[in-house]
Amino acid sequence: MTGALDALLSAPLAEPADNGFSARVALTILDREERRAGWHVIFYAIAISAVLAVLPFTDFAPALMNVLSLLMHSQPVVVGLGVIALSLVGYRFLERSSLLT
Repeated sequence: MTGALDALLSAPLAEPADNGFSARVALTILDREERRAGWHVIFYAIAISAVLAVLPFTDFAPALMNVLSLLMHSQPVVVGLGVIALSLVGYRFLERSSLLT
C-alpha cells in the first residue's frame, strides 16, 4: 500500500492547459509596471521643476549652491555617489537581462 502511494505521489503531474493565460498576465503586469515607472518620472520631473523654479527667488539658493559645491569637492562624497550610481546601473542591467529573477 505504501509503495503504491509513494509511486502515485512521485509521478509527475500533467501540465494544466492555461491557453496563454500566464503570458497575458505577465504582459499585463509588465505594462502596469512600465506605466507606473513613467508616472514616477513625470512626478519627479514636476517636483524638481517646481523646486528649481522657486529657488532663484529665495535667499536659499546661494546657501544651497555653497553646500553643494563643498560636497562635490569632497572626494569621499563623490566616490560614494559614483559607487551608488554604478551599482544602480549594474542592477538595472542585470534586472533587464533576466539574470536577476
